[in-house]
Amino acid sequence: MLYNLIMASTTDPDGGTPSGGCSEMSMIPMLIILGVIFVGFFIFTIINNKRNKKKVESQRSNLSIGDTIETVGGIIGVVKEIRDLGDRKDLIVQTGTEENPTILTVDVQALYRVIVGTNMPVDPSVNSGEVK
Repeated sequence: MLYNLIMASTTDPDGGTPSGGCSEMSMIPMLIILGVIFVGFFIFTIINNKRNKKKVESQRSNLSIGDTIETVGGIIGVVKEIRDLGDRKDLIVQTGTEENPTILTVDVQALYRVIVGTNMPVDPSVNSGEVK
């Protein structure tokens, strides 16, 4: 559609050969369409950002001890303690094996997702480890 508008603006009104340029009147519809597309993408981006922000805030507020989480660095572990330090929250995360556990202190902002939460219903098809 945009191609047709451009081609229509560069040809004679008689449908003849290209006139060698565009008049200002023929550029107006093309600019309007481009403006509408730009505004549409802008609004779509804002809506998606708000939706993602709500999801992240919900995960952080519903986080509890015993949840299995993944950090933005790819570390997977179990939340052992949540420390509220006033201006920020820290998570004490245990990862590693039962025989050799590793304890990490991670800022709550580093939370990527909750894999299995104590407040969430566990879906056996997710993270079952079986290859179908």
